Formats: sequence, structure tokens, C-alpha cells
Amino acid sequence: MRRREFIAGVGVAAAWPFAAGAQQALTLLLRVDLGADGARVNPPTGSPQHPNLLNPSSAKNGLGYNLATRPPWQVAGVDYYVGIDRAAYPSEADLKDPSIQANLPAGATISGATVRVSGSSDITLEGFDFSLHGGMQVNMDGYAHTLTVSNCNFAVGSNLLRPIEASRPPPGRLFLTRCIIDGGGAQGGIAFADSVGELVYQVLFDATYVWMKNAMADGFRPDSCTGTVSIKYCLFENAAFHTRAHADWLQLFSKPGACHWDDCVFSFNTCLQTNAGKNNLNAFLRLNMQVNNPTISYNTCVATSDANVNYWIEIVEADGDQPSTIVHPVSQYNYMLPDPHDQHYSWSGAVSSYAGGIFNPIINNNVNLLTGEVDKPMSRNRRCGIDACKPQSNVGP
Repeated sequence: MRRREFIAGVGVAAAWPFAAGAQQALTLLLRVDLGADGARVNPPTGSPQHPNLLNPSSAKNGLGYNLATRPPWQVAGVDYYVGIDRAAYPSEADLKDPSIQANLPAGATISGATVRVSGSSDITLEGFDFSLHGGMQVNMDGYAHTLTVSNCNFAVGSNLLRPIEASRPPPGRLFLTRCIIDGGGAQGGIAFADSVGELVYQVLFDATYVWMKNAMADGFRPDSCTGTVSIKYCLFENAAFHTRAHADWLQLFSKPGACHWDDCVFSFNTCLQTNAGKNNLNAFLRLNMQVNNPTISYNTCVATSDANVNYWIEIVEADGDQPSTIVHPVSQYNYMLPDPHDQHYSWSGAVSSYAGGIFNPIINNNVNLLTGEVDKPMSRNRRCGIDACKPQSNVGP
């Protein structure tokens, strides 16, 4: 996005009752050149899921809070719709049935409730309803090319299949765009044993304009992979439907030496947690072990006053993770609501339980939606193993 385009975009917040701190935050944001990625590129057609979510009045936003500010950019699920392009597919009835082999492209084969991809070329799955027949799965085992999944509907059902997975990390890559993925947690009464723990599992991916909701536990979990992942312009809504769930919409986690993630980008996403999740959302993003140069910026994270969130952005090396490292994590310009039950949590910080666990974090200029002020990173009663970890102060330049 060119600077003049970004400044023009501030019109969505121009009438906001800014406090002095909010004006300071906006000034900080306007000094940032978002680059070509800053603009939302060709979003899908549809009505935004939560157009009033960032209204300043609690009577209209449904959060139980009056908000002092809002992000000055257009927010996923609030100012524009994410999910299946309704110009191309007005309803799920317009999507194809993936259980019919004739509907599938070359390289995709139906086997039971699973569509397997293979072969020596890229494959595109466009316009399918994988929620049919008890919930179907796309399996990438051994696939070495690019799989594009676009304008598809997924829902965990009686088959208890992860929507997209590989049994071991494939050499290929997933490009996931304009999709809806429902983890099934909101169906009510579901037992932990009758669910899936991750919705997209053990694949490297790029995700844009995805609406992911009702996860029993995790959303994206690319365990045992090495490479990069990115999430942009997505809406994440309600996770943690069981007391045993340790729910993170994204978790990067690995044993030292097993794999690592490099130059990951998580930007312009929205995370909403209501009490429908029933239990604490652990984190929107959890970066834990073997992560290098991740960028987390321009995300909007909100929860209703009766919901609980442990962290929005958790960058952590815990006891037992040694000698794993997280190198140069950057978390800036995110707008977040703190958890009213413990406002030291629900923020963004870098915490290591041992020396050298986190190197050169930059965590600053994140904005509190309740006050409009640039807020402080989270702190915990742990020893900080690095000189740049400064509880209760902004970290980095």
C-alpha cells in the first residue's frame, strides 16, 4: 500500500472519539510504510460478518465494553467480508460435491471421505463443499507441489477428520484462500474424544481471506515442518470448546533440532473470542520453539466481557524447551482488548525461562482498544533469560 492510500484509509476511524493516547498511536502508525502487502488485494464479495464489532458503543458492538479507538485500516470481517466469494458461489448449494470423482481435477482422487492429492504438477481445488457426507478431508501426504484450495467449505462432522492434513510434512505447499473452515465446536455437547485437535495440520501454508471458526482446540498447527507460513486478512472466531483444550489459532512448536520456521508473517487478521468457546482461549498466535524472524503486525484481537483469553500473542520459551530459540520476533501495531480478568495477560510479549531462549525481540506500539493508548507487553513472574525482555515496558527501539 502506498502511503497516501493508507492515509486515505484512516477515514474508517476519522470520526472516532480519540483520547490523547489514541492520537499518539495513530501518529505512530502513520509513520509506518506498510508496503505493497498493506492493501487488501481483491477481497471476496460478501457482507462483513461483524460490521458493528468495533463500534465505540457497547450497546452496538456486543463486546460489553465501550471502545476508545479502533484500527485505522480496514479490518477483516468488520469492514470487508472474508470467506467464500459470494459473487461466484452465492450459497453452499452452488459448490461441487468432492465425493464425485468426475468433479475433481487431475491429481485429486477420492477415497472414502478423503480427497488425496498426488502427481507431478500443481493442483487447484476450487469451489467444493467438504462439509458434506459427515465432513471430508483433503490429504497432502507426500505431495511435492503447490495445492491451491479456493472458495471451499469445510466442517468437522461425524467422520472426525481434520479438514486438511498430512500424516508427515510433505515437500509441497498449501495456498488456502477464500475458504470457510468450521471446527464443529458450536454444535453443542461434543465430547473432547469426538473432535479433532487441529484444523490444518502438518503442512506449510499461506492463508488469505479464510474464515476459521468453532475450533475445539488449534486452528493451524504445522508440526514438524521447516520453512515459512503466513496468515493475512483472515477472521478467527471462537475456539476452546472443551476444558481439556489448549486452544491456539496458530501454534508453532517443535523439539529443538527437529524443524524450524523462518520469516513467517501474520498480519491484518481479526481474532474474536466470545463466551461461546466456554473455556479460555490460550492464544491467537503462539510461537514456541525454533522460530526465526517472525512478523506479527496490524492484527485486531477482541473478546466479549464474559470470555477469557490467556494471551493474544504468546512468544515463549518455557521450562523444558532448552536449547530451543526464538530469534528476532517482531510484534507491533496490533490493536487488542486486554482480558479484564487479568490485564497482564492477553497482550504481546516475549518470555523465556532460560538464558538465550529469545534473542532480540521487538515488541512495541501495540494499542489498547479500551484506552486508545500504546500499551505495555505482557509480563509474567518468570525470570527473563535475555537482556531485552523487560516486563512492564516496551521492548525494542
